[in-house]
Amino acid sequence: MARSETFSDEELALLTKAERDGLLGVTDDAAGEPLTERQRHLAWCKERALEYLDRDDCRNAVASFLSDVQKHPSTAGLAGGGLAIIGMREACSGDVQAVERWIEGFN
Repeated sequence: MARSETFSDEELALLTKAERDGLLGVTDDAAGEPLTERQRHLAWCKERALEYLDRDDCRNAVASFLSDVQKHPSTAGLAGGGLAIIGMREACSGDVQAVERWIEGFN
């Protein structure tokens, strides 16, 4: 997913949700098809987690992602068990790139 590095939070706040989603690459999949509710929720989880990584906060990035995926029935349990342990291990290492790969690896 493309993160917006050219728009400030204030600029994004002026847009409608549909416009924001379009700028952040959330409205369509790679084939141009509308995203499902599950895909939109997962994109939201990733975006929130990646905001922590922008501040080099690996632990809260993983915690945010693990918490947020549980908030929707279609993604609940997605990052449970061994996958959660891997994410926590990467977070404790402080390796921002490893945590980003872990987050982006979910689909």
